[in-house]
Amino acid sequence: QEGGLTLVKRAPKKQQETLKKLDALEKQDLIAQEKFETLHLQLAAILRFYVESCHGLKAQEQTTEEFIKEIAHSPHFNLEQQHLLKFFLQMADLVKFATFEPGSDVSQEAWLSIRNFVLTTGRASGV
Repeated sequence: QEGGLTLVKRAPKKQQETLKKLDALEKQDLIAQEKFETLHLQLAAILRFYVESCHGLKAQEQTTEEFIKEIAHSPHFNLEQQHLLKFFLQMADLVKFATFEPGSDVSQEAWLSIRNFVLTTGRASGV
């Protein structure tokens, strides 16, 4: 397990890496192509990468339910951020497992929400 200082030092670089991944995902134009499942699965993977690499949670190794329980007890996220994570991850699971089709507007909002989450949690952490 890594110490908090190591995570803080690494956070700005990982935040920038995450933002680059989000920009690259946007350039794929998956919303216009109506590839909503691909978009949401990639957003979820990027989000889990970010949370694990910047905040030390084992996000990539957990089920959505385990992840949601852990963030509820994490000092890294305020209540609004916790709700955003929970909502997005549950929606991504619906897209993946229940063939839920979110559509263009919901998918664009999801992308913007994840980007804003990365920006605001980085700022709240002193990044």
